[in-house]
Amino acid sequence: MRDTRLISRLELSINGHVPEPLAPQSREPFACTFLSRMPPMPGLADSTMLVARRRALNDGMHEEITLRNMSTEPLPVSLRIGIGADFADVFEVKEGRVHGDSAGVDGMTVEVDEDSIKLSRQVGSALRGAKISGVRHADAELEVSASQLTWHAVVPAHGAWTTALQVMPSLNGRDLTEFRSAHAPHDGARPGGPEQRLADWRTQTPLVRASDARLAAVFAASTEDLGSLRIFDPEHADRAVIAAGAPWFMTIFGRDSLLTSWMVLPLDPSLALGTMRTLAGLQGTRVTPATEEEPGKILHEMRFGMQASLWLGGSSVYYGTVDATPLFVMLLGELRRWGLERRVVDELLPHADRALDWIVNHGDRDGDGFVEYGRTTELGLANQGWKDSFDGITFADGTMAEPPIALAEVQGYVYAAFLAKSHFCTEREDVAGADYWAQKAQDLKDEFNRKFWIADNGYFALGLDGQKRQIDSLGSNMGHCLWTGIVDAGKAAAVARHLTGEDMFSGFGIRTLARSSNAFNPMSYHNGSVWPHDNAICAAGLMRYGFVKEAQQVFAGILEAAEWFGGRLPELFCGFDRSEFGEPVSYPTSCSPQAWASAAPFHLLRTLLRFDPSVPAGKLWCDPAIPARFLPLHIASLHVAGARVSVDVREDGWSLDGLGEILTLVRSGRDPETAIGG
Repeated sequence: MRDTRLISRLELSINGHVPEPLAPQSREPFACTFLSRMPPMPGLADSTMLVARRRALNDGMHEEITLRNMSTEPLPVSLRIGIGADFADVFEVKEGRVHGDSAGVDGMTVEVDEDSIKLSRQVGSALRGAKISGVRHADAELEVSASQLTWHAVVPAHGAWTTALQVMPSLNGRDLTEFRSAHAPHDGARPGGPEQRLADWRTQTPLVRASDARLAAVFAASTEDLGSLRIFDPEHADRAVIAAGAPWFMTIFGRDSLLTSWMVLPLDPSLALGTMRTLAGLQGTRVTPATEEEPGKILHEMRFGMQASLWLGGSSVYYGTVDATPLFVMLLGELRRWGLERRVVDELLPHADRALDWIVNHGDRDGDGFVEYGRTTELGLANQGWKDSFDGITFADGTMAEPPIALAEVQGYVYAAFLAKSHFCTEREDVAGADYWAQKAQDLKDEFNRKFWIADNGYFALGLDGQKRQIDSLGSNMGHCLWTGIVDAGKAAAVARHLTGEDMFSGFGIRTLARSSNAFNPMSYHNGSVWPHDNAICAAGLMRYGFVKEAQQVFAGILEAAEWFGGRLPELFCGFDRSEFGEPVSYPTSCSPQAWASAAPFHLLRTLLRFDPSVPAGKLWCDPAIPARFLPLHIASLHVAGARVSVDVREDGWSLDGLGEILTLVRSGRDPETAIGG
């Protein structure tokens, strides 16, 4: 809860024995039933007692425990739940830096009453707590100590006995339900429980039916996961945003939330709007080196753990990202293309203007026309693009690049942000403004193609280092440049060949770094792994420049990888060649579900549908290029400007329904005049 592990130990035993696990029964992201059995009684071959633990999460955690006695004799039981807490920060847990719980933890207090244990921990001004309560029964005895709840009962022959426990979190001395109530809107409106929220999500999201059942399963899993990753601000009950991923990143991120929102526009445009409004409310206002905040800058992440301020510069908000700010402007432009009302655009446009001001006056540190990054605190991220691991940006010989670093894909995002502003000016009949921003975009494109292109190698550098040297590794970053349109047409074919050639394409997807690079490691986080969202963006870039077969190749590889992962794409997987192991190899600490991985299938589908609305122009471009083996394909309820659009694709043709009078259908691949973000 709020980046803090409340319960670190919850151990069930019966008569001193630990049940043997059978199988979990999970149909909802917020609940699960864990089945287990007691070891067989002496002299018997089979167990005679089933243990069913139904666990559900909402404001806290509720667990119902049912013991079913299959024998002909009543069975006395002592059901014990051992409990411990450390209130560790989520990253302490992830990195294995926590040892011991409860009494051995600094700042911990334990209170016991007749039916509950109350654990709490104070770290500085932060106080977190959890009250674990057990149900009392007339036919059973409940004992409570500082570390366990114990029920003494009798389970009747061929009968069952049920008890329950409840875990209620508290924040700074107030339990969670009280905290939510205090921050609810005055009209009493607030999002329903997880059951209702997920049911509502299912009714409004697109339905994908395919002749290939595996394909349909991938989209069904992605829809469920995206629904479960939504988080709601108690102060804005109608504003959902996408958390970056479970279990480590259940919070809003700048880059991750913006890109995920972009990818799921056909599912639910309100997620993008909620993300934009939330990020706008937290936009930088001052220069604060400790948190890397600057006026107009969009945050990197928010954290609420008890020790978050120790590594976020004394704050719960950290701004150390170079790409979220141009992506913010890009997404506002794309939202307008999908039908965001002019009045709402006007609400957010001042924030986009502040973001553009950051790009020009803070992001471009040395005035060379490119946006660079270099951390202002030793606690900050050394690399601040999407490949943000400490060794994520290297030269071909394996040497790590030194900041300030101008990343290739960031220049593409800035290019698209400039074009988005130009189109906003055009819509407001500001001819001078439209010309100014369009020219800035063209100047950036020209300079980018001169400075980043490695002519001898036929690809774009990852970036420019602090000495303006080309960072000459071959990486997937240039696929993002295709997506934004900053690549000169004459260079696109070479980029496409590299992205889908053996050096970079594993058989299941495009690697982050080519095998020929000295830093290549297929088991690394960013230096040779395969990321589904990265592939979805690269595929969109390939399709933008007309490389249909190459985009289809990426689409097929990622979806085939998803099948091996049970339909759910992880955050990333290892970049071993398909010919070596035959199936994708998991990355051990990959988030699953993870937001932009869950969104990737929908972005890939939109790419192959060549589905490109422009509501201000009154048109929708569409020209499906779905591989024949996935046909027929039916997609219902794509959201465009308040309409629900359906697309049917068959081997002998395709049809689109639901536009009404809102848009005119253009049967071609994309708007020839309007660039991404426009």
